[in-house]
Amino acid sequence: MASLQGYPKKYNRDPKTDFLLISHQPCCFCQRGRSLFRISSKRAMSKANQQEHVSLLSSAKNGLVYLTANDWALIADKATTRQFKKGERLVERDKLPQGVYLLLKGSASVEIAGQGKPRSIGPGEICGEISFLDDLPTTADVTASGMVEAYFLDRATLQSMFELFPHLGSRFYRSLATILSRRMRGMIGAQGTAKEVAVAPSSTKIAPAK
Repeated sequence: MASLQGYPKKYNRDPKTDFLLISHQPCCFCQRGRSLFRISSKRAMSKANQQEHVSLLSSAKNGLVYLTANDWALIADKATTRQFKKGERLVERDKLPQGVYLLLKGSASVEIAGQGKPRSIGPGEICGEISFLDDLPTTADVTASGMVEAYFLDRATLQSMFELFPHLGSRFYRSLATILSRRMRGMIGAQGTAKEVAVAPSSTKIAPAK
């Protein structure tokens, strides 16, 4: 009585026909093969997601614009992916963060004390960069506006990458300088507009007294 190759056979007797029935069960090798297949599938999916993230980050106009595709591949390989629900904070003001976040999906609200209306950041943008530069507590609260997915890079990982790849470090810091310069110009422009509105003469004419 033949059995399928690679499968152990288990015999049971049919009480009606008095024939032997063979039930085949997967052997340990087949189970191991399926496990390896699942692992390889997950790796393929992870690689595809990583490539998608690299494409998004490298094309972001308000992100780290001077990083190359190779730079982003290195960062994606070292970063950890974190998810936040609506209302959860990525960064808390007056706290010393351990690294920076790069948004992949969703948007977050950046609220600075005394700055009025919060600004919004989206995919490709960074938060926690000021504290990364000066190693001091954060200046803003960054709160998820909805479901947010982001890369997290801790300070030690970034610094070790910059030591191994100095050109990556120079492009990273140049990108941060560009982001902060753009932000500063926006704040100055907003303050100038507010002052002009405040000192603008009233268009209402007051009739002379009779």
